[in-house]
Amino acid sequence: MKHTTNEAPFQYSWNTCLVSNEEEHTIKAEAYGEQPLTGSGEILLVPIGFDEITVHVSNTCIEITNPQEGEEVYGTVHITTNESCCVSLVELYIYEVGEPPGNPLDTEFGSSYEYFWVTTPCKEDQQYTICIKAYFDGELVCTDQVTVTVNNIYVKITNPEEGEEVYGTVHITVDTRGIEMVQFYIGDVCMHTDCESPFEYLWDTTSFEEDQEYTITVKGFDVVVPEICSGQLKNPFLQCKAQDQVTVTVNNICVKITNPQDGEQVLGTVLITTDTRGIGTVRFYIDDISNPYECEDTSAPFECNWDTTNYENGDHTVIARRYASGDYQDQDAVTCSVCNGSAALCLGILLGRARILIRKY
Repeated sequence: MKHTTNEAPFQYSWNTCLVSNEEEHTIKAEAYGEQPLTGSGEILLVPIGFDEITVHVSNTCIEITNPQEGEEVYGTVHITTNESCCVSLVELYIYEVGEPPGNPLDTEFGSSYEYFWVTTPCKEDQQYTICIKAYFDGELVCTDQVTVTVNNIYVKITNPEEGEEVYGTVHITVDTRGIEMVQFYIGDVCMHTDCESPFEYLWDTTSFEEDQEYTITVKGFDVVVPEICSGQLKNPFLQCKAQDQVTVTVNNICVKITNPQDGEQVLGTVLITTDTRGIGTVRFYIDDISNPYECEDTSAPFECNWDTTNYENGDHTVIARRYASGDYQDQDAVTCSVCNGSAALCLGILLGRARILIRKY
């Protein structure tokens, strides 16, 4: 029994914070009447009726809203919770995963909570549990916790991206935390040391082998060594605090047909255009490289005026072959449909080509 009263209106304030949350509970009210005992003058209370209902208790429990579970944290972390009507006191525990919680790091009265956690004294790359314990009227009503990883020392290549095709001068950029000096490697060779943020390096790829993969590695250090920055010391015996790497492909010589498009219908004289880099000469062929080339262009923009009236109506392949110092390097090709005639004829060619494609696939 929780409460007894003999004064109308008969009522009771029930604190649902002190019962099991998210469960069914039965509220029962029993009514009693007075019955005098004959000859004694005493009054007996006798039950005259009762009523009961079942309710579902669903109080908002306190939860950590920042940081999120599994998050990587650094610097000063603003720990926050939601607001709960069933909380009057909050305790904060922060401890290494696998270790006992120990004593609370902080205690605060109120229905919500915040705390600014300075992570710089913490172990690097260590997982920590942030635990909140909430009390109401001295009773523990709920807990919540998240696990985070402290990472105050960090280096990440932001350009170029993994698997990217690079050419010319590549601007290698990095994002860092807690880093004072960065070294840039291409393969196993240290190409540059930067001792001032933002840490970056301009890599001239033109002297590197074509169509070859190269690994870019950046190593971050938490100290500055002037002899390294000035280039007097090449091979420091320093342990890097963080590193990152990406693999890219050097491609300084390239040709791609930009007009006409693959599958396009063309007529009359068509301007074949290309997107190129590192090209000395481009030869344009129709259908087969064993045929005489249609055009040869030795300067940018590399293009060709193709008179399609010299060819039969139907599909033809346009081929652009690149040469550097007289040596063949690469090529690109598109197939288009030539139609020099009436609209009805061209439509028939298109429909015939569509039927062929349907049968093929």
